[in-house]
Amino acid sequence: MKMIIDIETGPLPKEQRKQPTRESVAYGNLKDPAKREGKFLDAIAKWESGEDAALNPITGQILLAGLMQEGEYSPYYGKRESDTLLEVSDALSDAWAENGIFLVGHNMKKFDVPFFIKRCWLNGITPPAFIMSEIFKYHSNILIDTMTYWHLGDRSGTWLKLEDLAELLDIEVPPEEMDSAFFWKHWEKDKKMCLRHNKQHCSITAQVAEKMLI
Repeated sequence: MKMIIDIETGPLPKEQRKQPTRESVAYGNLKDPAKREGKFLDAIAKWESGEDAALNPITGQILLAGLMQEGEYSPYYGKRESDTLLEVSDALSDAWAENGIFLVGHNMKKFDVPFFIKRCWLNGITPPAFIMSEIFKYHSNILIDTMTYWHLGDRSGTWLKLEDLAELLDIEVPPEEMDSAFFWKHWEKDKKMCLRHNKQHCSITAQVAEKMLI
């Protein structure tokens, strides 16, 4: 049985991220002291704001994980990321034990699943065994990435947004309420909009999978 997955991430609080120092910043070939100082101050500003932190499992966290099975959407989120990770891990393991699911997502094998696994490790949580047994396989019949599927396994295939793939397959894509890259900026202000956004991505992924006979 097919299960769709889509995660949304955000930066960890800055107290949990390593603060840049003048020694740790990569200056490249910059020699001018003023330009080096500017580079350092830019790194500090990004650390303060959380910019660039959300997509790295060392500096980011999972804010929301959406699962969809047979059209039924189940969002997982809470005050503590560790609770969310545990609930998602249990839900996936239970579904695997009951139905022998295969997991489907867009860019899932490069982002969603590795991010989820690493955040589990960093929170002392054991990822589902069936995922760990499949993640190292490029061609897995259990973890199916719609972008990899579209490229027919070609490792040199270019990045393709979920919405763009959906439109190519003649799937109607509703206007997005937000840019996915800035999901975390909306999370505390408007959770209902964020949940709609995630549910829409799960639904589009499900339709793409159906069109591609996954």
